[in-house]
Amino acid sequence: METRILRLTFENAEGRRSSVSIRNPVEDPAQEDVNQLMDSIITNDVFQTTGGSLVDKVEAVVVSTQTSVIAEF
Repeated sequence: METRILRLTFENAEGRRSSVSIRNPVEDPAQEDVNQLMDSIITNDVFQTTGGSLVDKVEAVVVSTQTSVIAEF
């Protein structure tokens, strides 16, 4: 089974990195759409971290993992 995650990485008010993961994103999300989403998250102060609000975008990546069952009990 393959799992895909869109991982959005931000910098918070203290200068530390913080990530938000979105499971099963659309296939090949457009860079412009992801950029707008990240801007909206920052502008609307959607998430608070221990280091304060998210203040800057760092990166956005799609992570794919393949899981194989070895045994079921």
